[in-house]
Amino acid sequence: MSKFIQSVAIYLRKSRLDEEDLERDVLETHRRSLIDYCKKNGWQYVIYEEVKSGESLAGRPQMMKLLSDIEQGEIFIDAVLVMDYDRLSRGDGEDQSKIKKTLARSDVFVVTYDDGRIYDLNNDSDDMVTDMYAMMARFEYKMIKKRLKRGKQEGARKGLWINGTPPIGYKLDKEARKLVIDEEKYPLYRKIINMALNGYSANEIAWALNKEGYKSKRGLLWSPKVIRDILKDETHLGKIIYQKFKGDAHKDRPNTYKLERRPRSEWIIVENCHPAIKTQEEHDKILELLESRKTVPMRARQRKYPLSGLVTCGKCGRIMRMRQRGNSIHIRCGHYDKFGNLCTNRGGTAQTIIDAIHEKLKEYRELTLNKIENSEGNEGDNIRKDIERVLKEIDKKQKALERIDEAYEEGVYDVKTYRERRKKVSDDIEKLDDELELLQRKLKSAESMTDTDRIRIIDEFFEKFSDDLPYEEQNRMLMLILKEVKWTRIDDNVDIEISFH
Repeated sequence: MSKFIQSVAIYLRKSRLDEEDLERDVLETHRRSLIDYCKKNGWQYVIYEEVKSGESLAGRPQMMKLLSDIEQGEIFIDAVLVMDYDRLSRGDGEDQSKIKKTLARSDVFVVTYDDGRIYDLNNDSDDMVTDMYAMMARFEYKMIKKRLKRGKQEGARKGLWINGTPPIGYKLDKEARKLVIDEEKYPLYRKIINMALNGYSANEIAWALNKEGYKSKRGLLWSPKVIRDILKDETHLGKIIYQKFKGDAHKDRPNTYKLERRPRSEWIIVENCHPAIKTQEEHDKILELLESRKTVPMRARQRKYPLSGLVTCGKCGRIMRMRQRGNSIHIRCGHYDKFGNLCTNRGGTAQTIIDAIHEKLKEYRELTLNKIENSEGNEGDNIRKDIERVLKEIDKKQKALERIDEAYEEGVYDVKTYRERRKKVSDDIEKLDDELELLQRKLKSAESMTDTDRIRIIDEFFEKFSDDLPYEEQNRMLMLILKEVKWTRIDDNVDIEISFH
């Protein structure tokens, strides 16, 4: 049949095994081999080359273009030349069928370089052989995926870096396959951490880095999301975390599950894999600060005033608004309920709250000193009770998942209902996992911070805080010590509830 072939389309695609080969450019080797093969046979050729290896046709734009060009008559070829048959498709049966039908309808052969065979897809024998090859290729592909996954899991357990590009502050020792400190980027990473610990938000850190001319790892401007991801990354604690997510990040791929975070209990977490460049105490403090900002509206986060984002309404729970009037700052609620009724909580001056904070700090300092003298108190009891409550809730949800699985196996639920119910319970477990993690950090913080440390922090606040400081600096200092302030005023009766970190 080779005498009927004059023009071919060379199709190049990496396989999963090729992507693991770090020693040579596999595609370049294949390209040279196929071009030489065309020259040897006197064939004219055009090249269709995939940049990445996709699992299905939807993820392989060059194959889609090749099929479209053949169908639309954009190219006239006698055959498609590939290294071996499984380069055409390792997708599902539907993908394989589309490729075969398109080539067969246009009388296009398939030529394989490795064994020099020419397949006529309109011939029953060749059609059957290619079906067998396709079936074997899909089986092999699944086995490769399993081996790669198993290899990554084993690598993670050995402390090897298997998560792609190293995070800022590290570089990859390719020989040892471990992370080492990147001395060039380490100062920038510590600058980000120290700014966060000093009360700067992710927005403010990104703005500062952009103004100072720093670029991200990709050479782009910094964004708040990138900063938040860096601040929350546990890799900088010396850990490697694998199997954190399930599903597929490519939303446009067919027959894939949505990318979802697994419960922390399913993660593979390996400690002491590489040098830590932040402490657990720093990490916990940063997460606590990030968590405290989640409920603060964007306008309040801009911190125009000392108490911006810190004072909540004792009646409706919303963040209080602030406005400058002359030399004083006034607060008010100003929020409406779902029926259009204005909150009845009356306002007041910010100075009233700042004075109350000073008084509360003095009282707290006095109580803490008495505790030191009398060795009284255990702050962790309430947190432990909350942890016990959350653990019980997680256990209930896990049992609910088991019941859902059993109901599906017994045919009580169809696939759609099963997935919906399982997703709802899984989402609940994820939220409970987050709550449990936060409580555990709080407990660790409560147990690690001594009363002497608390006295020192209070004394530093009294020493440094001043009305002469810029509003933004006052707000940053208050953010570091205050968890929440609740303001309630009925007529002339004012109640101010203050809680500290």
